[in-house]
Amino acid sequence: MTVEPKRVQKPTCSLPLLDTKSRKLVGELLQPSLPFIQLNLGQLEQRAIQSHNHIPPSKDGNTKAHYLLAGSGINAERTWKKIESLSLHAKPPTTLELSFTDVDMFLKYQREKNVLYSLEALIQDAQSQFDKYLELEWQGKKSGVREFPESSTSQEKKLATVTQNNARSRVFAASLKTCYSDVSQSSPGSNYVSSFCQVAKELSKDTKSLLLYETWNLLRSFISYDGSSDPLLGSKSQLFPFYEDSLSKVRLNQRIIDCSRRFLEKQFFDVVNKEIANNPQAASIGGVPSVVNKIRAYINIRFSKNGVWTNSNIEFLGDLPVWAFIFYLLRAGYLDEAVAYAEQNHNFFEERQATDFPTYLKAYLKAPNSIIPKELRNKLFSEFNQTLRFQEDYDPFKYAVYKIIGRCELSKTSCPSVCFVTEDYIWLQLSLAREFTETNISAHECFSLQDVQKLVVSYGPDYFTKQGSYPVMYFFLLMLCGLYEHAIEFLYSYYPTDAVHFAITCAHHGLLHTASPKSSPPLDTLLVNDTAGQPSLRYEAMLMSYVKGMQENDAVTSACYLASMCEVTEYAPVCHEALKDLILSTRDYVHLVGDIRADGERISGFLESRYSILKLSSQEEFLTKITFHSAKIADDQGLWSDSVLLYHLAEAYDVVISVVNRCLGSALLGFMDQGVFPEKLISLVKNMMNVYGKNPSIYSKINYKNRETTDLLLLTVEAFHAYVNKDYEQVLAALQQIEILPLDTECDSHVVRKLAAEFRFLNDSLLHNIPGIILVAMKSINELYKKQKSSAYNNDSIANTKLQFYRMKARKIVMYSSLIDFRMPSHILEQLNRCEIEMT
Repeated sequence: MTVEPKRVQKPTCSLPLLDTKSRKLVGELLQPSLPFIQLNLGQLEQRAIQSHNHIPPSKDGNTKAHYLLAGSGINAERTWKKIESLSLHAKPPTTLELSFTDVDMFLKYQREKNVLYSLEALIQDAQSQFDKYLELEWQGKKSGVREFPESSTSQEKKLATVTQNNARSRVFAASLKTCYSDVSQSSPGSNYVSSFCQVAKELSKDTKSLLLYETWNLLRSFISYDGSSDPLLGSKSQLFPFYEDSLSKVRLNQRIIDCSRRFLEKQFFDVVNKEIANNPQAASIGGVPSVVNKIRAYINIRFSKNGVWTNSNIEFLGDLPVWAFIFYLLRAGYLDEAVAYAEQNHNFFEERQATDFPTYLKAYLKAPNSIIPKELRNKLFSEFNQTLRFQEDYDPFKYAVYKIIGRCELSKTSCPSVCFVTEDYIWLQLSLAREFTETNISAHECFSLQDVQKLVVSYGPDYFTKQGSYPVMYFFLLMLCGLYEHAIEFLYSYYPTDAVHFAITCAHHGLLHTASPKSSPPLDTLLVNDTAGQPSLRYEAMLMSYVKGMQENDAVTSACYLASMCEVTEYAPVCHEALKDLILSTRDYVHLVGDIRADGERISGFLESRYSILKLSSQEEFLTKITFHSAKIADDQGLWSDSVLLYHLAEAYDVVISVVNRCLGSALLGFMDQGVFPEKLISLVKNMMNVYGKNPSIYSKINYKNRETTDLLLLTVEAFHAYVNKDYEQVLAALQQIEILPLDTECDSHVVRKLAAEFRFLNDSLLHNIPGIILVAMKSINELYKKQKSSAYNNDSIANTKLQFYRMKARKIVMYSSLIDFRMPSHILEQLNRCEIEMT
């Protein structure tokens, strides 16, 4: 239990306030009393001329001066003219005059002006750099300067929190993975609550973790509360359309009120038992430890100090404070015991002008929705107004009991002298809240769950926490009020692991309003409003962000989190895309999508065996939408080995051969440029063709043309290998089996033309390698020709026949090269011609 914090008064000398005042003071001190003069020489000259021209003349026209000079025998006007004519100090020339009269002076003036401008720019640049340096230094040190004294170990606490979160994430991840382990289950969601509750219980080592565990219990109680009797709220309730119906929304809200109130009542009675166990002497329970005796003992512990009651306004029956006793029976949820006690002590209530109170309490117990009949309610209102509302010395517990039973004075829903802790305060709000289906309810009777929600949100997290250091309490209150989207979004900033698993559980049971996957809010925003103004959680963004930030996590566990997106059906396409990215980024194909046995048969992976969880109708649909598309992405990215494996797992065997042929064709082109063979690829192709050849069911699914192309490419590889080893006879033997070049002994011009005509029907993988194949064949013939010609036995008829045979083959190859409808590279044609010339 947490003591209800009072509204924090902002100190008059807080650090933010001091910071604001210091900034204002610095600004005032730096403001000069006189403006700085920032004018160049030309501007100063213009200002001087303007000031001289604006000097007003003397009002008397210098008359007095003239009289004074005339008295001394001086003619002022004549004297002034002589002085002007004899003046040696002419007025300084202006800038414009200098430009026309004195070039050197003008250039000197311009140079001085440029120097001043340069100095001024350097000063401003230095000042700007210095200001930036100070700002960077301040940004790095202000967090330490502005910290409150009690947060000196904040870094250590932050490190401890991160370590704790990592430990929690590992345990929760293992629990989620266990939920997905049973393949026979159509949905792992049936185990979410029990599994996560058990994990939270094991991790409840401190106050915050204990309150998180209590919240899991709250969610479990809500899901199981009368679930069998409510057809709209079963084990997998879909509340998205449910919220659209106003009547159904009323039922849901009332369910939240009842469930949360009963949970708080059970929680309170657990506290009662703990208090009694911790204070057996003060409790003085005596006799049978019944509910009545336990509440009596709790009151002794709470309000009696050394036999003296702390509140003088409490009304007693013997040594028992009656109204406090009834209040705490209501607080613990034992209405039957409260009614029985009131009926047993009817005389006490008659003496206290509360004769009808037992009747009120019994009607409250039996009335539907705990709203007593109107006649009794009117009598209760009258009694409440006369004896409690306007008196100062009333028993506060009597005031609270009347307020709860009659829902009196709903404009004032707090009882600070009774509700000492936060849980008591929220329980009182939920006890007063009701949901009505009628439309003719008076305004003063309306206090619903929505009002409680607005009340909690208006306080904000700072009111229920101590300087934001205890965010779990605010999260707990939001969950109590049914604000699941706000609660999860708020908790994610502090405890992302718990927030994600709360979201998964709520999504499974249809308790989350989720944003449309087509919406595009800012990346760091998890809570948005839909078109109707309803707060909606970006459930898929939360899961993807969490999986991306998880540490020490395997691919299967990440897949479990991403698969949880499908708890919301409209997120299934987003889930499929995320799973494909996961498959390719982790490359853990064996565990995620499957493996291949030695005989070529597939072994299903984790995802394929759980296709129904991913909202897929069959394994075939999984192979098409997940495995095949992943293979296509890998193929587009140039990951040929990955794409071959994935295409095979998708049972797209013909596509596998197509990819293999394309890779072989590219490898052969690379050999022509670099002379390097991709041995790994060649080995893989041979093994796959061997496996496919032994499996008729697979072999029959491969197109004949693709199989033929693979065989031809492998023969080409064999020919190129022989060429590297200088086994030129073997080169021609291998190329002769390809049957695309005129290498047969009986190959006449008609056959050459036929082969040239059939050339266009070759596969592209082979077609692009024809220039290289022709060149290898021609060079092999040339080498054999040179070898035969340089032999010691080159003068007999057999040797001449062989030389003629090689020249004939070379001639047919050149003829074939000129006939094929293919653009032969110029350097290939040049080499072919050179080889033919060398053999003439």
